[in-house]
Amino acid sequence: MMTNTLPPLEPAAAEQFARCVLLDVVREGTGRRAALTHWHVMGKTGTAQVPGPGGYEQDAYISTFIGAAPASRPRLVVTVMIFRPNRQIGYYGGTVAAPAVGEILKQSLGYLGVAPDKYDVTQAAWATR
Repeated sequence: MMTNTLPPLEPAAAEQFARCVLLDVVREGTGRRAALTHWHVMGKTGTAQVPGPGGYEQDAYISTFIGAAPASRPRLVVTVMIFRPNRQIGYYGGTVAAPAVGEILKQSLGYLGVAPDKYDVTQAAWATR
């Protein structure tokens, strides 16, 4: 019988790891279209086929993006799901849902008067790798 010899990840380390991964989705990955000028956004894209009888419907998708900002201390979480997006425009979550999340976050954070958190990320403990 094989046993796990590694200790469990400390909650603070797990949180920092998850935050860094979700920041990279927007900074360098599939969620770049949700990036904002004044706030760091963290998020996750998703693209799924629409289920149908006996499998999945051909060329039918659900495109999603969930984003939170400001990443240093999230005040808002927004999810956009687009059911059956126009494939001519795009159908990946990062293509069709992320821009909507970015726009909602930008307008909402501004409306709420949330202070920007974009500064040199090398100085932010939550953004270090």
